Amino acid sequence: MMQFGLSTHLFHNERLERAHLDAIAAAGFTAIEIFATRTHVDYHDRRRLLEIGAWLREAGLEAVSMHAPICDSFVGGAWGRAYSNASPRPAVRQEALDETLAALDAVLDRWPNVRLGPDATPPAGLVFRKPARLPVRWDP
Repeated sequence: MMQFGLSTHLFHNERLERAHLDAIAAAGFTAIEIFATRTHVDYHDRRRLLEIGAWLREAGLEAVSMHAPICDSFVGGAWGRAYSNASPRPAVRQEALDETLAALDAVLDRWPNVRLGPDATPPAGLVFRKPARLPVRWDP
């Protein structure tokens, strides 16, 4: 059965709240992508992530992906400073990597019950975009 999802990017200009998730579920969606910008979802805040995880379960939604952070903020319709893993400046690349790893850590270690699947293998070689698949388990 095909599962249709929606990205929380729809609400990117606002801090993600339970009402947003309830509206997504009420529209018939069961899967969502979490858009990782700290002004929308602060993936550095463990307490907030646990709260969002509870809201997801209560709304009957499954977070199937997290969009990597692309900027430090999005406020009033204005993008903040961009993160770039392609910058020629090492400190800028490192900041982008650090934020991406923090968001990944939030998914794998902080949201309850999300784990790499038993057949998951890390990508090898040069990866330009993303691995073809990264199996995860959600054990409610």
